[in-house]
Amino acid sequence: MLFFPSSTSRRSKVPGTLLIVLLLHFQGRLCQGQENKRGLGANDNFLINSVNASWGYDWSISIDSGGLNGEFVPMAWNGANASGWTNRFNQIDSSGAKYVLGFNEPELVDQSNMTAANAVAQWANLSDRYGFPDSNGQRAVKLVSPAVSDTGAARAWLAEFMEGAEQAGHVVDEIAFHFYSGSSASPQSAANLFLRRVEEYHEAYNRNIWITEFGGIDYGNNFSGDYMQQWNRDFLDIVLPVLDSRDYVTRYAWWNHNNDTRLAVKNAYGLFRPTKVGDPYVGTLETGDTKDLNGSGVGLEMQYLRGGSLVNNGADLGNGAVGRLYAVRDYDSIDTGAVNTNLITSQFGGSSDWGFNNWGSVTVDEYARLQKVGTGTVTMRNIDIYNDGEIHLAGGAANAGTLNISGAGTNALGTGTIRLSSNTSLVLGDAADTAGFILPYDMIYSGGSVTVDAPGIVLTGEGTITNQTTFWVNEDFTIDGNFVGNQPGLVKRGAATMTLNGDNMYLGFTNINDGTLSINGFHGGNDILINNGGTLAGTGTLVSDIVARDGGIVTPGNGIGTLTAANAEFAAGSTLSFELLSITEFDKLVLSGTLDMSPDAIVELILVDSYQPLIGDTFKLFDFNSMVGSFGSVVAPTLSQGVWDFRDLGTTGTLRVVAVPEPMSLGFLLIGSVVVAGVYRRRRR
Repeated sequence: MLFFPSSTSRRSKVPGTLLIVLLLHFQGRLCQGQENKRGLGANDNFLINSVNASWGYDWSISIDSGGLNGEFVPMAWNGANASGWTNRFNQIDSSGAKYVLGFNEPELVDQSNMTAANAVAQWANLSDRYGFPDSNGQRAVKLVSPAVSDTGAARAWLAEFMEGAEQAGHVVDEIAFHFYSGSSASPQSAANLFLRRVEEYHEAYNRNIWITEFGGIDYGNNFSGDYMQQWNRDFLDIVLPVLDSRDYVTRYAWWNHNNDTRLAVKNAYGLFRPTKVGDPYVGTLETGDTKDLNGSGVGLEMQYLRGGSLVNNGADLGNGAVGRLYAVRDYDSIDTGAVNTNLITSQFGGSSDWGFNNWGSVTVDEYARLQKVGTGTVTMRNIDIYNDGEIHLAGGAANAGTLNISGAGTNALGTGTIRLSSNTSLVLGDAADTAGFILPYDMIYSGGSVTVDAPGIVLTGEGTITNQTTFWVNEDFTIDGNFVGNQPGLVKRGAATMTLNGDNMYLGFTNINDGTLSINGFHGGNDILINNGGTLAGTGTLVSDIVARDGGIVTPGNGIGTLTAANAEFAAGSTLSFELLSITEFDKLVLSGTLDMSPDAIVELILVDSYQPLIGDTFKLFDFNSMVGSFGSVVAPTLSQGVWDFRDLGTTGTLRVVAVPEPMSLGFLLIGSVVVAGVYRRRRR
């Protein structure tokens, strides 16, 4: 059970007086590369982990230690009978504890409520069990004294206890206490008093010190919550470096259970965001701060950025270099809950590669920007991404690096944005992946490239093109969101298919240089240019013109379907391909304007699933307002009965199957066309 001291038990309250509660008691791993002193008292392992505490306790002898990154320190909160101590010993021994904390504020009636003499008698159980070396001359557990509340009476209680323990021959390895100060509203004065008290306990008992609860609490409600957050921040800025530097301070733990002292609050995803008080305690990298991994990972430690930078300029690291990263926004109001809309830009990257653990996460708050910098690659593989702000690939020669998001286990949530800039690369998927993921974010394409290396990846947010961006599509890839923008457009590269299902209103050109671009929604803007090696497919409605160059292919539908456009131009060497599945199921090209066919362009007919048209069948392959040029070359399969009649293609867009005519009239069926006959069939896709 977790015991919280009540405000009335903390001292008599004087109106207008600010009481400073300082409770000390923990050994904790110090975050962000400092000593492992900082801890937290809480019955929430996720909270303990989230504040980068290297150790934790919950005012009891046992804890559900599953998922606790650091060390659990049990507490014998009060005395017990013989069977109670036996049960405690079993739990301590099974936990592998290195320390046991003594009774909690025994001088107070609403806490463990023990006389010094009673406490000495009860302490015999701990001392006899853990105070002396075993047969190998080793001691597995150290004993930390009862933690008193630092009033005059409490200090007298501790002195009486220590004297009694010494007379009884009991072992007390280290001293714990809680600190309360109501004498000053100045963080500096309170810090001076607190640090002096730490030294006094050390000198009085010649032992190392634990501070298991400390913090500044406005019991009289004389100050605003925002004021108290700043007060506690100022206090911590003073005392933390001193506590870390004093070798006789073993551990300490901040009091987190009050809005004045709160280290972190939960966001909408259930993750903890540090407060103004929390930043110095958890090791947040603030504006002007840079942490260089320098070729060494940080394991389970949470990386918080509030304007700071996390980079790797040392040796390349694998994907397990960092567990969790959180780019947090500016401080919200404790009093009103108002969100601070001041944009905070943090950075990650560096000149060398690194990545995240598979179980890890990257979080970007609304009104926060996480900027990828440097020339190295950062990999987010099979992680949770919570982006309500902006992930920005900074761009320019100095930042021509790569962000890789990969793995079917990727879980992306939020309403944020990913922005690309010139010279940057966003890689989606990995060649080893057999499945993809969904990115729901709006995308801003200001240059750079997107490479798709895994099948099944889908973008559902709106894409804004502000500079020409190249998509290297090596596996089939879908964009369900709309494209907008008024700049040069996009370039499709790579052998696989890129599918656009949204309504696209960007004004730039679309270049298809390799593989297939399938457009299934509305598409405005400038021409769609199908270059050598590229294919345009889909069932979309294109206000723009289709321009098929030498080696370019247009094939309406995705399988069987109708493609609609304004005008279409087919240069020499280009191909217009139609699939026919039945008398009612076949590809169609519908134009509101002109069809311009070079005589050296190719019209290709493909019969799907062994389909064989019958004499009298007709297929209206085209609708157009006018036609320029002619169908000079048609590649069509030989029919089992009848022949193709192309005579109406140039006028009504209709293809017919007719009976084999007399030899003298055969030519009339083929006027204006060259028929290359042969078996050309395809199974239905």
